[in-house]
Parts: sequence; structure tokens; C-alpha cells
Amino acid sequence: MADHTEAAVARLLTLARQVCAAGKVDPGAGRTLRRAVEDLDAHLRGRWPAPPTPATPVTVDEFLRVFAAQRPDADWVRAVGRFLAALDRQQVTGLLAALPRADRRTRVELVRILAPHLDREQTAEAAAIVARTDGAGARLVALGCLIDRLPEAQRRDAVAAAVRRAVKVPAEAHDLIALAAPYLSSAQLVTTLRAVAANQVPGAHYQTLRAAAAHLSPDGLDQALAFLPTIPEEAVRAFALAELAPLLPADRLGTASTLARDIRSGIHRARALAGLAPHLPPAERAAAVRDALHECMRAREPSLREIVVGMLAPLLDRRQHDTVLDRVAGGDTREIPLLRHCGPHLDAAHLDRALDLVRDRRFDYLGGGEGLLAVEPYLSPAQRYRAAADLLDRMVRTRGGLDHASAVALAALAGDLTADQIDTVVEAASLPSESHHRAWLIAAVLPCLTPAQAGRAAQQALGIADPAWRTPVLADLFPRLDADGRARVVASTATIDDPATRVAAIAGYLCHLPLAAQGTHLAEALDVAEAIEEPHERAIALAQLAASVPPPVREKPLRLAFTAALESAGRSRRIRALAAVGATLTGTRPDLPALRPAIPIGTSTFTTG
Repeated sequence: MADHTEAAVARLLTLARQVCAAGKVDPGAGRTLRRAVEDLDAHLRGRWPAPPTPATPVTVDEFLRVFAAQRPDADWVRAVGRFLAALDRQQVTGLLAALPRADRRTRVELVRILAPHLDREQTAEAAAIVARTDGAGARLVALGCLIDRLPEAQRRDAVAAAVRRAVKVPAEAHDLIALAAPYLSSAQLVTTLRAVAANQVPGAHYQTLRAAAAHLSPDGLDQALAFLPTIPEEAVRAFALAELAPLLPADRLGTASTLARDIRSGIHRARALAGLAPHLPPAERAAAVRDALHECMRAREPSLREIVVGMLAPLLDRRQHDTVLDRVAGGDTREIPLLRHCGPHLDAAHLDRALDLVRDRRFDYLGGGEGLLAVEPYLSPAQRYRAAADLLDRMVRTRGGLDHASAVALAALAGDLTADQIDTVVEAASLPSESHHRAWLIAAVLPCLTPAQAGRAAQQALGIADPAWRTPVLADLFPRLDADGRARVVASTATIDDPATRVAAIAGYLCHLPLAAQGTHLAEALDVAEAIEEPHERAIALAQLAASVPPPVREKPLRLAFTAALESAGRSRRIRALAAVGATLTGTRPDLPALRPAIPIGTSTFTTG
């Protein structure tokens, strides 16, 4: 009998190997079948695999040894910035070991974020590594991130080297002068600027001048003003005047005003005058504001007009606010940003007019929400009620298809809605055909829902077709639901085909379940995660899952996530996967929704890794 059984098992094993080789099974079934093949093979060889042992915890030190061994890139540096504050001195020292493997640009960024966390000994170590950086410019900029922590002699040498490099390589002068300027006397700085200007194109020299301006003496500022007329690009000259204006003594403002008015281009002249206006005497200020506003209203380019209005906004009077609102009324959605700059300075009558403008039907699908957000913080209670009613009218007109800015505005006004209005929003969530519109409507009013409204909202959310949009909304709703509502949400996860999204759905409600039930659902999530073919995606999903469970049961999903991260193919994917593990391990996972663009409000901690 045993021989027949063994022969049958052998035939089954042969068949399973053929199926696996042919690749005619879906990925999840294939993984399960391969495990079965391994078990059968072990049985035939008389060596069953040992019973599984409890997962050993992933420690921060173990994680950092692996993470620091990766070649740093931009994702690596961003991840370090996320959890750096949670590390101790020895762990920060471990990260320094990655500096030599970073390319020039990455090394500069890494030194920049590490510098505030380094003690004297670590600073010396970082400076020694930076000193071996290829490329003098990158080496000096990286050293500049440490310069205020260096010993006096080493700092003096670094400043001298930066000055020499700035004169020799004008293209790098902006960053290098910014590094050196705080440690040079005004006379030394003027001499350096003259030397740089001899080799630098005027447009680039403006950037160098800007880096040095705050450290110039009155005499140095005089020389800077004398240099400005030699800049042929009027846009650069205007920007330079606006930057220098706050630093000029009162007796030099007249000279600067003359230079501004000599600019032929109207919009660039407006920009220079707008920068000077706050610092001019009252009579001259009024003239500068009037002329700058007149010129920017005539400009064809809305983005340049927005810059000038943003500079002028605190100085405008009521008639000038009317001029800006007239421009919004006569323009298209590109003029809406003007409201953002003027909003804090509008009186009640002008705010009423702004509300009239943004309710216009031409802004139903684009612009209206942005305009409403611009003025919302400054509205009176009566105006907020009116704005909310207007927004609900737009929601009905568009059959719930609000743009993202309008959904954010609805979230900002949700606290001013009546119970009936919130019911209207919840019911409207069934109208849009697009999943993201339905998700936005529910998320906008979610913090204001009563238990009964939350139950109805969950019913609407369960009807969202795309599980990537449905999952975060249900995660936010779950704590507000009764037992029946929670059971429906839990049952809905079985209908999600994508394993990563299904793991995210389970992670969304896991921590809200009774402790006795968490083990079952955690085991389900771990089984589902096994079907995620790409190791880096599996690592990110498991790290997210680990973040949602209590520490006593976190070890297994975190160990599996760490293992999957190490299996990730490609440096960039491996770093992103390790970053997700590190964020969970150090308790620094950011509250970033996975949805693009983000659901405007909510409590879920889903991330894209």
C-alpha cells in the first residue's frame, strides 16, 4: 500500500512540476503549487521541513545595517529624512558610512539633512568623507552644510576655497558665495563680487548678488545698485531690485525707484515697483502701487500678474481691490489665484463679491473650488452658510462630480452644514460615475457624520467600483460603524482581486477589531500578501500591515516585509521597500493617503511607500 501511495505522490509531483514549468496557473495559485511541490519532494526524500518557528524581531540596528549598505539615491535620502529623528547617535554614525557611495548631488543632500544631528566627532568624520568628494564645487557645497560646525581653522580654509572656486567657475558662484558670505567682511565680499562679475554673465551674476546681498554694507549695496543697470535682461533687473529693496537704506530708495521706472517692459517694471513699494515713503508708495497695479492688469501673462498682485496685496485700497476683482470677473480660471493673494485683505462687501464670482457656472468644473478655498478662512458665519449652500448647488448641477479643490472646500465648510445638508452630500455620493468623485464627497463630510449617517455613507462607499478609492474611505468610516456595518466592510474585502489592495483593506480595519479576532484577520492578510508577486510591492503592503497591528503581533509581518524588501529586484525598488519597513519600524510612517490626488480629509494612514 505504501508503495502505491508513494508512486501516486511521485506522479502528482511530476505533474505539478510540469504545470509550474508551463506557467499555466495564476500567480497566487502558482506560488501555492510550488510550495506543495517542495513539500512533496521533501516527503519523498524522507525529510519533512521543520515546523515554522516564531519570527525573530527586526531591530532598528539590523535594518540600518542593511539600509546603509545600499547605494544612496534620492529615495534613500528622503527615507533617512523621514526617520532620522528617531535614531540614536550610534545609528546616525552608521548612516555616515553610506556617504562615500553616494553620487555628488546625493552626497550634498545627505550631508544637508544629517548635519543638524551630528555632534563634533561625527561632523569631523563627515567633513573627512566630504573632502574626498570628486568635483571641487560639489565638495565645497557639501562642506558648506557643515561649515558652522567646523573648527575655526577648517572653516577659514573652506571659505577661502569657496571664494577661489567661485571666481574660477562662475556657474557655481551662486552656491559658493552663499556658503562664504556670512564669514566674509563686507569689503572682502565686494571684492569677490567684482571678481566674479568679470567672468559671469549678468543674469547669473544676479543670483550671486542675491546670495550676498544680506551681508553687504551700505557701501556694498551702493556698488550693487550701480551694477544693476548693466544687466541687459529686464526681468533679471526687476527681480534684483525687488530682492535688494528690503536691505536698502532710506536715502538709496530714490535711486532704486528711478532704476525701476527705467525698465521698459510694463510687467517687469511693475514687479520692481511692487518690491520697492512697502519700503517707500507714503506718497511715493501710493504712486508705486498705483503704477504697478495698472501695468500688471495690462499684462497678457496671468502667472506674472499673479506674482505682482501677491506682492501688492497688503497695500491695496478698496478701489484697487475692485480692480483685481474686475480682472477675475472678466478672465478665465487662470485669474482665480488672484483671490488667494487678496483674500486676507478683503472687507465683507468684497468677500460677498468674491463669492458671487466663484459661484459662476463657468467655474463649476475648474476654478470655483480653488476660488472658494482662497476666501474661506476669512468668511463670516453668514457668508460660510451661503458658500456651503452655493457649493451644494454646484454638487447637484454636476451630479456630484466636484473637482478636487471643490471637495477640499466642502471639507473646510463641512462643520457649517446642517444635518439635512450632510444627508444631501451622502446621498449625492451615489450619483457620480467616477470612483474618485464618490470617494471625495464621502471623505469631505466624514468627520461630521452621525453614526446613522456613517452607516449610510458606508453603504455608498461599498458601491465605489475601484477598490483603490473604496478602501481608504471605508478605513476612515470603520471606527464610526456599528457591528453590522463593520461586518459588511469586512466581508467586502473578499471581493477585492488585487492582493496588495486587499491587504491594505484588511490593514485599514484590523486595529479596530476585538483583540481575539485580530489574529484570524492578520493570518488572512499574510496569506493574501503571499500572492503579491513583486517582492517590493509585497514588502510595502506587509510594512503597512505591520503598522496597523499592536506591537505584540507586529513581528511576523515586519519580518516578512523585511525579507521581501531584501528580495526586491533593482536598487530603487529595494530602497523604497526598505524605506517602508524603516518607517514602520521607527514609528515614523507619515499620514499620507495613497490616493492621487489625496482624499481631502480623513484619518487613514495608507501610503504608496
